[in-house]
Amino acid sequence: MDSGSFTIYHDTRDVDFWIFTKYHTLSSFPIAGAFYSIYEEHVSESFNSIGFNASTAVADPGVGKVSINNSTQQSATKISLANDYAIALNLGPYSQSFASHGQSLGKIRIEQNSNSANNIIYDVTSIDNIGSGTYWEFTVANGTLSNPNQPFTNGVVTNVVIQAPQLVNRINQSRGVTDNQVAAISTQTLMNGEYSYTSSAFTDQAGNGTPASGSTQFGLLCQYNDYVTYRAELDSSAATNITITYTGSNGNPQYFELLKGFYADYNALVGTPSFTGTVNYNTFSNNIINPSYTTNVAPVQGTFASRVNDVYISYSSSLSSSQDGLYVFNQLPSGDIQVTASMLVDVWRGEEPGAVFGTDDYGTGDYGEITSTPGTTWTTASISVYTGSFPNTIPNIGDIPLTSSELRSTTIHTAPEAYTMSLLIPSESISFQDCLNISIAVSKSTGDVIQNSLVVKEYNLEFNKDIKILFFQME
Repeated sequence: MDSGSFTIYHDTRDVDFWIFTKYHTLSSFPIAGAFYSIYEEHVSESFNSIGFNASTAVADPGVGKVSINNSTQQSATKISLANDYAIALNLGPYSQSFASHGQSLGKIRIEQNSNSANNIIYDVTSIDNIGSGTYWEFTVANGTLSNPNQPFTNGVVTNVVIQAPQLVNRINQSRGVTDNQVAAISTQTLMNGEYSYTSSAFTDQAGNGTPASGSTQFGLLCQYNDYVTYRAELDSSAATNITITYTGSNGNPQYFELLKGFYADYNALVGTPSFTGTVNYNTFSNNIINPSYTTNVAPVQGTFASRVNDVYISYSSSLSSSQDGLYVFNQLPSGDIQVTASMLVDVWRGEEPGAVFGTDDYGTGDYGEITSTPGTTWTTASISVYTGSFPNTIPNIGDIPLTSSELRSTTIHTAPEAYTMSLLIPSESISFQDCLNISIAVSKSTGDVIQNSLVVKEYNLEFNKDIKILFFQME
């Protein structure tokens, strides 16, 4: 059996999933291979304007209503929610994820419609469809009241919110009379978000009982490359000309005006075109005609489409920084940007071949024997955020940072330390091709003894705009 997780950062590249089953020995067919189930994590579904029924009976609460089975509301063990078409569309896959695949049911929150800060949150342990689909019954535990909290009374209007993994699809590729030559590609495009997947056991016995061997593979693909060719077309009956702004294949912001009655083909970073003018899609279209444009294209900056795993950065000098985390604003944000940088620091513990701290040339010397009993390390770690303009004034070591934050700890060698800083960047202060990067520096105070290197085991740079999260991570 197989399981894992992945994160989609850049869904404008049209991310799909595929499955490929091959059998090497097989005497009877058809045969199923393995089934893969894909889940989207942290999915929130909100059912709004639900009336509260104060009855504590575990029963149908009535059309458009919800009830709980304890007047001490945080102690409830059952929640009853009336069913309807929209609720069934959402709770059906949610229930199936639990019943068929053992996924967590997450949490359920009942909140006052006019004041969402007044709520109760429960862990959900099971769910059943009762009374031939009349209502849903949730078994819950660990009720937590908001502070302050006003108990719900009969007739108050509430919202019911569920947050849990949700089944996206369950797929397999069977083997027929002839072996599969190509993978089966799903047409269900995945949006930005966090996902997990699990597989069933691989079917290793043919229909006649004889052994069968082979494999089922699962993976992701992008239908579009970083750069594509668009065709924009504007009907002569359109109300106005349209101005098209986009990131060109040279990595720079570009625009042109499309006149009524004309079309234009242009190469752009996928997902970046935006339009001004009277945009009516009955008279205007902008479609991809070449999914992969690769001629003399600029490296992509700031798409948050990369993830690097198992990186250990040992800082035994007083300062180290890199341009690897550079983010360039090729499109202007519509709102303020909240930037959060965080790291997990630890002393070198010999997880990988490497060196403890010693006296030698930085980066090339032999610093001593590896030890599983770490000594003291640098006592101060600082995160600094730098700004500049790409590509002419990229921030460098020695520049004055926009802001800095410092962690001071004399016990890093005894347990890892988590460290986070954040700042708000007003949207009006950001210009095209402004860029940000982060440096991490270490230092010590008078009297500190440095015996081992400091290791940054996790480094996260997170951008929040409104409720959408863009994420770049090194672990």
